[in-house]
Amino acid sequence: MLLVKQVKRTLALLDPRNRKKFLLLTALQMGLGFLDLLAIVVIGLFSYSGSAYLGISPLPEKLQHYLNLFGFPADDLGRTLIYLISIAVILMVGKSILALLILKRTFRFLANRSAEISEQIGKRFMYSSYRVINGVSSQEATFSVARGLNVGEILGAFTVIVSEISMLALLSGFIVIADPLLAATLLLYFVFLYLLTQRKLGSWTRKNSRVFSDSTIRGDQTFQDGIALYKELFVSNKLLFVVERFAKLRWKVANSTANMQLIGYIPKFTFESALIIGTCLVGIQQVLVSSANNAIATLIMFLAAGSRILPSLLRLQSATNAIQSASGGSNIAFSLIKSMDEDEAEKKNRIFVLPATTKFNPTVEIKDLQFSYKGRDNFAINYLSLSIPTGSSLAIVGKTGSGKSTLVDLILGILEPKSGSVNISGVDPYSAIQMWAGAIGYVPQVVAFVNGNVRENVAIGSGPSDSQDDFIWECLRMAQLAALFKESPDGLDTLIGERGIRLSGGQRQRLGIARALYSKPKLLILDEATSSLDAETEKAVAETIHNLAHKVTLIVIAHRIATVRELDQVIYLENGQIIAKGTFEEVRTAVPKFERQAKLLGL
Repeated sequence: MLLVKQVKRTLALLDPRNRKKFLLLTALQMGLGFLDLLAIVVIGLFSYSGSAYLGISPLPEKLQHYLNLFGFPADDLGRTLIYLISIAVILMVGKSILALLILKRTFRFLANRSAEISEQIGKRFMYSSYRVINGVSSQEATFSVARGLNVGEILGAFTVIVSEISMLALLSGFIVIADPLLAATLLLYFVFLYLLTQRKLGSWTRKNSRVFSDSTIRGDQTFQDGIALYKELFVSNKLLFVVERFAKLRWKVANSTANMQLIGYIPKFTFESALIIGTCLVGIQQVLVSSANNAIATLIMFLAAGSRILPSLLRLQSATNAIQSASGGSNIAFSLIKSMDEDEAEKKNRIFVLPATTKFNPTVEIKDLQFSYKGRDNFAINYLSLSIPTGSSLAIVGKTGSGKSTLVDLILGILEPKSGSVNISGVDPYSAIQMWAGAIGYVPQVVAFVNGNVRENVAIGSGPSDSQDDFIWECLRMAQLAALFKESPDGLDTLIGERGIRLSGGQRQRLGIARALYSKPKLLILDEATSSLDAETEKAVAETIHNLAHKVTLIVIAHRIATVRELDQVIYLENGQIIAKGTFEEVRTAVPKFERQAKLLGL
């Protein structure tokens, strides 16, 4: 049942057209079993003709009739034997070549579909709600999208299983007609061995697959965490902690890998030994109960059938183990797909609202907004209403946990409100982003970077264009960074390193501001955008913010209140509610906590 479930849900990932192509390739592979059947028939004719040629027993009249019917001279058995063995070799070798060619086509087809499906799943994941994005680790998401689905492995193995089962069924049917006793012996003997090995190896394979997938993901995560925490671990002399934890997981991966390799060889040695033992037992049995002619013919038939059944069983066993091995990673991936399906089902009633005008009007209207995080009873934002007119500037202040970042995420459409509404330019945030891409700019508290140069990180998502370099420099100038990279010999080609590691904290934050300015936003939201700046740079960026306040609608979250004192409007949040609203001076008068903070800063 596990195999059927894995194949069924993986096959469902293909669109109807590609599903038909895959099933056609599988049917072609199944059809090759007829060549194996013909080869066995020819070998049967060869064995009886060989006995007659050696004078062991006369050639049956019925067999003479069939040989003459197909153009084989019954009176010249030497030539007939050459013809028959040549045909048998051609059939067997030809079948193998054709099977290889079809498998090559099938595996290439599945490899292309794997890449295509990874792209689709990756796109679905990136367009999922923040709940889905935040519900899995980055390592799990990367593993699921890039490697976890195992489409090629599972469906490729399914093709092998179906073709081998069809071939075994044809051979079994023929042998039952030709020699019922031999058929019963073969079927009972090999089926018993297959089921015995599969039962023992199947659970071992699934267990090792789970250990491999889990340990690989956790090992990657542990090492990446160690890199991120390097300074703290170095200072506290705890680097060995990460190394030991990572090493323990890698030993698990190594052990499961070795087990999987061993599992792949066990059936080979088992079935090879079984064929030798079976041949001896059949030979003894035939000598005791049959004539010499029948004994030789039956023995040859057993060897011929066994020589085709044995590799088929090995391929069948290998394909079955491949699906079970792939199940560990695919279970993680399909769990993510289930979350995305549920998320899309929740959003399917979402309506893209066409605005009354095609011109973006950076006005934000919030009415009776409520939001609570999953698993929490209290509201992070509770019946909040706010109006931010075009061209105005708003500062959101309050202690940690008051709901500042949650409010911004709701304005951006990253989070969905429980009730109430957020409208930007007359429509919901999702519709505004779809209609006016780039009109809304955002600088997060922790700015992320691609491992590239300055140009790639400012104009992120845009193709290279020399004509845009002047504007990139302008964005850097407004973010107080132009002088730094003008002094660099590489200019905009200066590499910033993974996660911007070659830049200071303040430089990383200012580069984030430059990136937000690159899209020429009319609504700009800054989440703690000056938290990592020194006093002098903070003052310069504050001037930039002040200048922007005359050109765009500006929303600023700030703990460092010195940067927002000149903004038009300030709101003070507490427990997800606005407890004071007005100018900087009005809010400091209304909120004693804010007043004390301002005095401490000498404001």
